[in-house]
Amino acid sequence: MVKNLSINFELTHAQFYRKAFRYEHSAGTAKVWNSFCQFRPVLNYRFTKHFKMFLGPTFNLLIQNDFRPLEGYDNTLKVPYSFYNRTQNNAILDMWVGVVGGIKF
Repeated sequence: MVKNLSINFELTHAQFYRKAFRYEHSAGTAKVWNSFCQFRPVLNYRFTKHFKMFLGPTFNLLIQNDFRPLEGYDNTLKVPYSFYNRTQNNAILDMWVGVVGGIKF
């Protein structure tokens, strides 16, 4: 039973740009960016040599510019919920927990 169990620790990071790569404002040119980090401790159970199921929590962090090119227009990404949200120096930080699961062949 225990020999069929394993655990993976996965850490990913993605940085991407949305809609406009740069925009002009009174202080000069600024980059519009988003940074997404995710940590996943995943438990695997091997049923056969080529068949596994996995399940685990995800710990998510999203950092993004508070980019509003037009009055009333919001270009920020929306997260499902946030247990920690902070805006400082035109950057927004959101943290939330999720779940990942699936089948590997």
